[in-house]
Amino acid sequence: MRPFLLLWFFAPLLLLLQACTSRTEPYKELIGQPDNESIAVLEPVDIGGMRQWVLMRGEHVLNPVLLVLHGGPGDPSMGLAHAYQRELEKHFVVVQWDQRGSGKSYADTPPDTMTLERLQADTHEMVLWLLKRFEREGIYLLGHSWGSHLGLAEARKHPENLYAYIGTGQIIDLQQQEQLSHELALDRARAQGDDRMLDALEELGPPPYADAAAGLRLKYGALWKYRLMLDDASSPWSLLPTLLRSPEYSLPDVLHYVQGLSSALERLAAGEGTRFWQLKAPAPEGFEVPVFFISGDKDPVTPLALVDEYTGRLQAPMKQSYVLKDAGHFAFFTDPEPFAEAMLDILRRTTHLEAQPGYP
Repeated sequence: MRPFLLLWFFAPLLLLLQACTSRTEPYKELIGQPDNESIAVLEPVDIGGMRQWVLMRGEHVLNPVLLVLHGGPGDPSMGLAHAYQRELEKHFVVVQWDQRGSGKSYADTPPDTMTLERLQADTHEMVLWLLKRFEREGIYLLGHSWGSHLGLAEARKHPENLYAYIGTGQIIDLQQQEQLSHELALDRARAQGDDRMLDALEELGPPPYADAAAGLRLKYGALWKYRLMLDDASSPWSLLPTLLRSPEYSLPDVLHYVQGLSSALERLAAGEGTRFWQLKAPAPEGFEVPVFFISGDKDPVTPLALVDEYTGRLQAPMKQSYVLKDAGHFAFFTDPEPFAEAMLDILRRTTHLEAQPGYP
């Protein structure tokens, strides 16, 4: 059989195999060999009695470790990492973790384990695993949206394991922020003469919604429709091309991402009942670790006004709120350069802590 006929015959099979596999690209030296001082690892770890996936990337394995707690619940950022975190990898070992019920960890998740207590326990266990894995006394913790609730709670309960906590799209008071974004969706529906959406939102009524998952899907569907969530995108499907280009996500992983995005919130909200709407940041007094916030000034989900009010009352060894102009809820993804600048400023301000005996 001629070579081009062999290629024609096997090409579909090769493409299918590639689509069903995942890996992370190693760092290369100038001579084209793997760089032994860097780290590029994609692997499953046992957290909370089940297999959960982590991606660990950094140009130098001895750089500070940064654990990213993604949003959602069920909205992991591992599949987007290749598009935004390269600058961070120069200064940190960046750890992306697909939490239970999400992305690469979706298939192994027992549905009845999607509880707030279990996810908080997983977070603490992951921090301890990283301390042991990298032989460190402390790490940096970055929480986005849903992950910011887990992260700030971890910083309050276990400051001894952290050099700093950084929140972006920080949850301060879930019910209050959802009420504000509900009003924003109503205003946009009125302004655009979208009677169908206006009627649906008015029939739904303000939070707390009786059916939390269904209510939030409708409200956030409106915010996406009016292009308030992610630059000029009108749907979360705009992220699909980035996910499909991710070397760390296979086609089954992308499908699991979609499944987790639709089911994690429903499972968690149903299990928590009315307690779901009572999610709030810890009392701002008495933090024992530096706390920083990086917020978009146009964030419709976690409004800057709530973050500013909380920051003003915050008592911590070090604190600051960084505001990114014209950025929204996904500032780390849409504005990676100013976001990285804020992260590096935090690193410069806190690096001395790593050298202090007994800190954290």
